[in-house]
Amino acid sequence: MKQILFVDDEPHILQGLKRMLRSFRREWQMHFANSGYEALELLSNHEIDVIVSDMRMPGMDGAELLENVKNSHPNVVRIILSGQSDKEMILKSVKPAHQFLSKPCNPNELKHTIQKALDLRDLLKNENVTDLISQIETLPSLPTLYIEIIDKLNEQDSSLTDVAQIIKKDVSMTAEILKLINSSFFGFSNKISNIEQSVSLLGMNMIRTLVLSVKVFSQFPSQDQISISLDELWQHSFLVGLFTGEIVYDFTKDKELQESAFTIGLLHDIGMIILASQVPQKYKKAYDHSFINQLSISEGEYHFLGSSHAEVGAYLVGLWGFSDQVTEAVAYHHLQNTHDDEINILTLATHVADVYAQKLHNKNQGLPLEEINKSVLLDKRYKDNHEQWLSLCTTIYNRGNDE
Repeated sequence: MKQILFVDDEPHILQGLKRMLRSFRREWQMHFANSGYEALELLSNHEIDVIVSDMRMPGMDGAELLENVKNSHPNVVRIILSGQSDKEMILKSVKPAHQFLSKPCNPNELKHTIQKALDLRDLLKNENVTDLISQIETLPSLPTLYIEIIDKLNEQDSSLTDVAQIIKKDVSMTAEILKLINSSFFGFSNKISNIEQSVSLLGMNMIRTLVLSVKVFSQFPSQDQISISLDELWQHSFLVGLFTGEIVYDFTKDKELQESAFTIGLLHDIGMIILASQVPQKYKKAYDHSFINQLSISEGEYHFLGSSHAEVGAYLVGLWGFSDQVTEAVAYHHLQNTHDDEINILTLATHVADVYAQKLHNKNQGLPLEEINKSVLLDKRYKDNHEQWLSLCTTIYNRGNDE
């Protein structure tokens, strides 16, 4: 039975949680603590899977508690439950928390968040994934800037200008976004010189995904410390994001789905840099095995690690609270272990975009180029559209390389 720990210094809040979650008593073993110190004692005596903590508590606040949990119990999923008045404290807690929920919290949202976190512990019902995750000392948390943007967007009277002001506080992020939006890949005819214009042109979903991706990539060690090139992986991920979005929009004409597709493309290989930085010796063996035998990197990962970057990446984006469709597409972008009669369009598009990006950019770090999966070759959507999709992606790629 999964074990959940709730922490709040107000007894009536804990009583309310007990009443609200009574229907889960047969599925979860729930523990309740009225201080950070009591929570740490419970963590020492029980195999806790998820901790949900209030932010503002006397003695040891939620940020301190979760920082302690991160260091001493790294496999526990860490969730902050905080009031809107705690913005400064929320930013303080960004590093140790995986997810944030606002008080008053909708009961269904709380249940869904916890259940999803538990489902992720059993991702793909593959013990190898959880075994591999357990070897990773610390999964990265959402960047502070990203949380600040989400927090601002949740305010009723927020505007794109407000979000731009937040981004402008980070000079390196401002420079990176302006560099990206002015690259020929986006195809804007006039030079974009300010963040306000960038936010307006790209839209909030794409901007916040760029913020997340740039910050996450910058968290990891330099090239000489890991076995893969972060620069090449970033270029590849950026291309896959653009290609996936273009393919999905061409097929669905759904702008919102296109933005989700861009997110998936940018994050589809995030598991690769987590493994390369967190289990470097094993990952180097996997990479070398693939390189010497000219196998895909996934084959080397399965051989030495028992799982792959796709599942680890999916675990992370799910832990961060991304939707099921994003998590699924990241998990299955190589179309491994898929049994559905019809692959959903986001997963199919990510796989196709990944292959196109490898072939067009032709920088696969010494590994063989991936081919379109046989199940996709037989898929009517691909057969009817692949020439159009390849043409669209080639146009984007050539446009970016005309600079």
